[in-house]
Amino acid sequence: MEILTINEEILLIVVWQLKENAYGFPIMKKVMEITKKKISYGSLYNSLNNLARKGYLAFCKGEPTEVRGGKRKVYYTVTPQGKVALKNAKQFHLNLWLNIPDLELD
Repeated sequence: MEILTINEEILLIVVWQLKENAYGFPIMKKVMEITKKKISYGSLYNSLNNLARKGYLAFCKGEPTEVRGGKRKVYYTVTPQGKVALKNAKQFHLNLWLNIPDLELD
């Protein structure tokens, strides 16, 4: 079982949550909201493309629009393989923390 990186896990969860609105800007906005960190579009698309290469995400292009200067939005969806990876990641975290007592602040 391949373990997802935290960034991969976050992106897959965000794409899953956004459903049909999973394209560049909303993905970036949600990731920055969750992580409280800024990311560049280059970094975002590089990570999304890596997840697609691994088979965890699929993508398709929407219709070109005048507002975007004729550019198409690229929409992402979590593949069945991506869903399995997320399920495995969740189980991994549950198992990891299973026998750890509550952490107390000193």
